[in-house]
Amino acid sequence: MFQPKLRLISYKITKPSGLVVHIPVQLNERGLANGLENPSQSSEFIGENCQACDQYHQGCKAERAIAPVVDSFDDLHSTDEVSAEVDTEGRTIAVKSPAPRVLASLMGLLMASSGCPRLIPFRAMALFHQPFATAEENVVRAAGFWLMRSSSQGTLVDNPYAALQEAWEMLEDVNRHVSEKLLTRCSTDVSSNGIAYLDVLAKIGTFGLESALEVLHPAFSARTH
Repeated sequence: MFQPKLRLISYKITKPSGLVVHIPVQLNERGLANGLENPSQSSEFIGENCQACDQYHQGCKAERAIAPVVDSFDDLHSTDEVSAEVDTEGRTIAVKSPAPRVLASLMGLLMASSGCPRLIPFRAMALFHQPFATAEENVVRAAGFWLMRSSSQGTLVDNPYAALQEAWEMLEDVNRHVSEKLLTRCSTDVSSNGIAYLDVLAKIGTFGLESALEVLHPAFSARTH
């Protein structure tokens, strides 16, 4: 049964050197991470672009959320492979993958739960985080969560996915803004390429929903042959 509760998602990432980095992310029932319950910290003012939000909130919330991760892995390069284990809701998911893909999964979780007002549509997805999801899985999950969000707010319309595509475009704007900030913060390319990986997923989301619906249409059909 669904109940409001704190959710703990723990990443354990092993670098090529053997050094293990533990990153626990605790989310409250609003999908906000690590102590962002204070309403003044989670203001939902949305500027016309990221620069306006940055100025209003005295800094980019998404960037602040990923800063410790960026600093912890700035000694890696995009060609380095890392091992990662993610514990979430009684499950452990383990992969060995290039560092940018692993960091993209973690940074996506941190950004969505950062209190960034431009990423509010993706906050519920953070509560049910699926590490290392494929582009297709992200499209389907986002569409499902969007329908639930629209239903709960009484905003279901004839084409509910039009606004979801706008949300993905806003996500692309956030990715660009954060990526620009990382260029001045990082000495290697691993984190910026992690953001680039997230941006590819966002672009696929923006243009891939229609093809996803076409592919899934036979599975939705009542026909069995």
